[in-house]
Amino acid sequence: MTLEQARAFTELERLMAGARRSAGIAFPANDTRLHAEFQVGVHEPQDFGSELKRAALILAACRTHAAALAAHGWIAADTNALAAAIAILNLADVEHVAVMDQKKGFTQVRNLAANTLYKMCLSTQNAARLAYPSTQAAHDAAIQEARDRYLLDTFPPRTGASAGDPAPTPTPTPTPPQ
Repeated sequence: MTLEQARAFTELERLMAGARRSAGIAFPANDTRLHAEFQVGVHEPQDFGSELKRAALILAACRTHAAALAAHGWIAADTNALAAAIAILNLADVEHVAVMDQKKGFTQVRNLAANTLYKMCLSTQNAARLAYPSTQAAHDAAIQEARDRYLLDTFPPRTGASAGDPAPTPTPTPTPPQ
């Protein structure tokens, strides 16, 4: 939220509480009206869109019962201030939805790139397995070296290996003389 939107949200909460208090004084025995129109006792869900929806209901009730509320401290300027705060925050809600949609787009692009990279890795390892078969690695050191370069047989196989099996020991590479 921008600073203006944060201030508008604080003002919105203050005005909603004031409208509820004024309605409680103006309509003390009318629980249905207090709950349905002025949202007294309604605090769930607490997401931004639900808060704005409750604020709009309270604003409509304030406009409908303006005369009754005016006698108990809620004046037309308060109704106008509530309407202004809602207008500012409605723009914030639209911006929030647009950003969320944009995040979903970024996530889809990232996931597509990750999946493409994963498939490329699988293809490379498959080609390496075909070019440097494990059946020939025991007889030819060059094939074993190539398999090591592509990290083939580094991890235990998916089937047939148990947790207690020892990991294969890598062959040491000779160091060049200095």
